[in-house]
Amino acid sequence: MKVIVRDDDIDRRTHVNTLKYIYSKCIKKKIQICFAVVPDKISKKDKSLINFLKKHEVCMHGIKHKRDEKFLEKHMNEFIPALKKMTDIFGNMKTYIPPYAQLSKGGIYILKEGRMNMSFSFYSYYKVYLPLREYYFKNPIYNKSWIFLTDEHLFGYKLSKYKTPNECLKHAKKRYKLMKLLGKPLVIINHNWDFDEDMIDSWNLFVDWMIKQNTEFTTFSKFTT
Repeated sequence: MKVIVRDDDIDRRTHVNTLKYIYSKCIKKKIQICFAVVPDKISKKDKSLINFLKKHEVCMHGIKHKRDEKFLEKHMNEFIPALKKMTDIFGNMKTYIPPYAQLSKGGIYILKEGRMNMSFSFYSYYKVYLPLREYYFKNPIYNKSWIFLTDEHLFGYKLSKYKTPNECLKHAKKRYKLMKLLGKPLVIINHNWDFDEDMIDSWNLFVDWMIKQNTEFTTFSKFTT
């Protein structure tokens, strides 16, 4: 069973110590996290954050953090400069994560042509691209671009529908077992700003539980190579 851990909305306001604290168990076990960074909210001046992120995998989190599934195709002229900025700071950028998990058919096409992996919601995929059954029964790879689908936030208060740390842990285990049954990787979406001490405790219990299941922790780029 393969698992990819994602943490979104990383920008210059993100505290390195917060990330280190939430993912201390993962760091100790040498589990890399995929951090989704907003291009227009980071610069080379953010040295401490950049040095930490470089130890993990960095993904491009939109161009700007806008709630608009067609933002990428409407602002395609801004995509290349934003990608170049991210590449200059972090090196090769292989995965695009749209803000609010929304991506239009035109946006998917742009990323396919650029051979970038993408990770967004089942709902957007079903609505704009292919029937949902396609995801379950064949590998979603087009023009050497992989699509990693997600459906719900397993941990957190504002974004998870389960609300309490114990409920989050309970349903995270259920989701893990379902994806294992389907033979698909589990992509876990976290937002560090949505965690407190109790949520971190539940998250760490889940990490321990996954380790006991002989989970293979990976990243988007490692999964596709």
